[in-house]
Amino acid sequence: MQRFWTSEEIEAEVDKVSGTWVKRRNLREKLKAENNHHVGAMSLNVLNYIRALKANGSSEQDLRELYSKVSNLELKRL
Repeated sequence: MQRFWTSEEIEAEVDKVSGTWVKRRNLREKLKAENNHHVGAMSLNVLNYIRALKANGSSEQDLRELYSKVSNLELKRL
């Protein structure tokens, strides 16, 4: 599993790059986009799993932990 970037980690990585502000901005945007893509893919997988469980008759009460996981993943978006 790939881990998620925090804003501080992205800034630390950008600070390591020498060059113009445009180069640093582009790297920052690239790292944010990669992070958000990964978060979106993970939350989509969990939502698909929830859909499958609902189709099999699981109650909303049984799915609370999975909904919580989706919420926590969405908080990791930058």
